[in-house]
Amino acid sequence: MSINWTFRTQRRAVVAAAVAAVSVTLGFTTGSDNASVVEETYALPVAACTNPGADDGSFALNGTKLPAGGLTYKTNQSTFPAGLSKIEVQGAIGTAFLTWDADTSKALFTNGGTTVATPGLADGVNTVAFKKIKGSAIAVTTGWFDRKTKLLKEFDVALSSSYSWATNPLATGDCGGAAGRFDIRNVMTHEAGHAAGLSDVTSTTSKAQTMFAYVAYGELTKRSLADGDAQAVDILYGQ
Repeated sequence: MSINWTFRTQRRAVVAAAVAAVSVTLGFTTGSDNASVVEETYALPVAACTNPGADDGSFALNGTKLPAGGLTYKTNQSTFPAGLSKIEVQGAIGTAFLTWDADTSKALFTNGGTTVATPGLADGVNTVAFKKIKGSAIAVTTGWFDRKTKLLKEFDVALSSSYSWATNPLATGDCGGAAGRFDIRNVMTHEAGHAAGLSDVTSTTSKAQTMFAYVAYGELTKRSLADGDAQAVDILYGQ
């Protein structure tokens, strides 16, 4: 018996605007096997990527976790953005998953090579790909888990093909990425966190966390785990 959840990571607005309301719905629903859990956030108005400030150590769990031995993901390279090196894109995605693995002795994610599968379908393949996404979401992670054990059975990550992306292989700093582009590794590390069992944090004091819900052009902050992210991994899987 399984149900699914979906996380949508929104971009930060790049023009001044009235503060958008934040709507979050998170919790395990009861009923049919196809019941869903959705967490959706709206962008905050900021002009550009900025230093995230102090690490407040915050985190939130989504109530699921990976099974013993973790899960194997595959990438659909035919969907990678034109003009970017497929080797660099694949490397950015792989490094994002390894960032979570490095924080625990447990195996979380394994690179299973490539696929032609499309994310968002319960097809037995843990797919990472670029595709059109409704609305303004920059990425969507969908998971299917066992209702009784809360162990994740499958997950997909869709990165929006509506935006410009970069791999920034030599970039450093919190905001050292290419202007006007989202950093693949930065966003993917956040999305991998959802698959690992973490939810978004939305407080403005939590900007240093990889699981902070908002993403800015040129941002690299989420590439490495902050204290709250690491604490969550320790709680779920041990050191």
